[in-house]
Amino acid sequence: MPLRRGVMLLLVGAVVLASCATGGFKPPSPPPGYAPVVLWGDSFGVGVSPYLPYVERVHGGTSPCQWVNEIGETPAPAVAVLLFVGNGMTTCDWPAAVQAITESLQSRGSRVIWVAAPKRLVDDLHLAVNTVLAPYGPTRLPADSVGGDVYLPQYREPDGWHLNRDGDERFAQAIKQAVG
Repeated sequence: MPLRRGVMLLLVGAVVLASCATGGFKPPSPPPGYAPVVLWGDSFGVGVSPYLPYVERVHGGTSPCQWVNEIGETPAPAVAVLLFVGNGMTTCDWPAAVQAITESLQSRGSRVIWVAAPKRLVDDLHLAVNTVLAPYGPTRLPADSVGGDVYLPQYREPDGWHLNRDGDERFAQAIKQAVG
């Protein structure tokens, strides 16, 4: 009987080793629709998304009010990056939407990173947006730490509002650093 038990253990061990060697044991798959990092954003999100390796849910001319339902219906990512510059085209209660989005994502286990207007690019909105977002995450990183110079003319589009390709790349690099 001890020989039979030893042979069985040896066989089980061989099967386990063979499975490991052929990739048979894999960690559980994430739920359908899961993404490690998702970027939601307005037109600034549209600009930086080509330079970020994240799932993108970006729409120019939007604000957090338009993202609430989609975020609530989407599987929570490990990290949610929300890029909101302060679109003046909407009259919704975006501070309430920011709170609702943050609470929804955090309650489902997401790390939430809000990114606001880069300093001096849109001074009037910068203070207002960063003030509302401050309790919900590191809004000054990466928003204000993109070399401190994305407001310079060489990083801006002629409209004076959006970043050009070089500015978008610098902004995206800072976002990647914040996500880790």
